[in-house]
Amino acid sequence: MVQLNFGRANPLGKARKHIEHDASESIFGFYLSTIALVNQHAGKHGTQEKVRKEPDGAVINESYSTNAPHVKASLWRLMKHDDDLRLWSNLILIAGFGVFFLSVWGARLISQDQVLWGGILLALGIALLVFLLYFSILFLRALHMTRVMFYNALLSPAMIISLDPLKLACVAEMGNGRDGDYWGWKMREVKDLPGHHRQLHEIIPCVSVFRDGPGDHHADFDPRPICWGTSDKKEVERCLQKTDREALEQLQMLIRDGNFAQLSDEVRIVGH
Repeated sequence: MVQLNFGRANPLGKARKHIEHDASESIFGFYLSTIALVNQHAGKHGTQEKVRKEPDGAVINESYSTNAPHVKASLWRLMKHDDDLRLWSNLILIAGFGVFFLSVWGARLISQDQVLWGGILLALGIALLVFLLYFSILFLRALHMTRVMFYNALLSPAMIISLDPLKLACVAEMGNGRDGDYWGWKMREVKDLPGHHRQLHEIIPCVSVFRDGPGDHHADFDPRPICWGTSDKKEVERCLQKTDREALEQLQMLIRDGNFAQLSDEVRIVGH
């Protein structure tokens, strides 16, 4: 576990202006339409000179990460711990029981010569089955893309700022390679962090994808703890050590200045 030195000065030393953005979050909004935005098109050298960094993962739709986790996530673990995937997998399970119930009930009514009501229930069951199959295909695609994300997207840090409920302060670089120096801050409430100590100010390595926006920065980012994808503590520790130092310093500044108290699940972008 890495503890930040809260007394250390912010190395950027730059005046910042605050830009507020509203962004709704949904599993398919991020997974199906923005997996291409797996991260920045460029990076920084020091605090002034801009240089182009090489991809650290697969180039997807002309977008790539310069610091990817390279974690081979477990599909079962993702469905168990990822908040969105767990919700949708539960809905699919409920819909499956609904199809079974309607089919059995409809067949029973038909066997009792109640053809009309039995036919209606069977028709509803077939309609629900078609929807279930279509939705399951989308879910499997989202699950696959999540696994791709855990291997190729951007490593970003988060810190536990509340234990009950369990909340994380998350930071990610928001520049899209055009110009400017932007960082995104947001709060994320999670159900669990398997494998972590769950202590205040504990650093949690995450993987983030981005929602594109106008101008020279992304509009939003979606962080997910690495521990949701793997139970290997060595992998989690490796990702923690690989996390960008400047991002950790941004997180340090956020906590030291008390700005985390103003965070919400809507991204707050700071930069120039």
